Amino acid sequence: MPHLRGDLDFLLLDPNSLRIYAKYIDNRAKAACSDDLGSVRGSILGYIRNTPEYMNATTINPIHTLKTECGWYNIAISRLLCPQDRLAEFDADPEAFCASVCNGEANFKITADDHPLLLYNNTLADPNDPMAGLMCSDLLKMAYQSLWTGPSSVGKKPGHTEKICGRPSIASTYGITQVEPRTIAYVAVLVQFALNSQTQWSRVHIDFDSAEWYKQLLEPFKSPSWAKKMLEW
Repeated sequence: MPHLRGDLDFLLLDPNSLRIYAKYIDNRAKAACSDDLGSVRGSILGYIRNTPEYMNATTINPIHTLKTECGWYNIAISRLLCPQDRLAEFDADPEAFCASVCNGEANFKITADDHPLLLYNNTLADPNDPMAGLMCSDLLKMAYQSLWTGPSSVGKKPGHTEKICGRPSIASTYGITQVEPRTIAYVAVLVQFALNSQTQWSRVHIDFDSAEWYKQLLEPFKSPSWAKKMLEW
């Protein structure tokens, strides 16, 4: 909202106009989020199939896998939602692990404090170090590129330019030239939703609160050295 700062002086004098303005901003934000969710959802399953490191990825059909068949109802997808530090437990008996999560068993509550495999680069990850490989997954990178710089940029090196017909990318339209912690966290939330079994957006799914998770995702960036290294990656 380019003129919001100047408009606020006038809006504060008229509470009714301020409410209308706020409602308009909220509606536009929801519409944009809905578009972004659709964009990520439409491509994410295909990206999983094309990423060899993900176990059983070939069992996912990008076209015919229904949303209600995703999440903890699909072994390959649920592995990506599994907390990275519980991966060995999941792999020992995936069906039992998924059933326990769906049934809400006390020791299987997946919450905003748990960082799932979808965030991690497996070659860098360390079960004893939650920061190792965090936010460096190929899947997250592909989703990030697809959303901000367009599907044609997926897999391309930073700085790659290619003239593509059609609507300009979000990054091009709004002059976004660098990766920011909040945009990474935003894409991670979209990916998590795209992989779960919710048919409509809701902040909480089973025991997982997406809004709280978004805040948790920003915490590691408070470490300057880690943030610098991660953003450079």
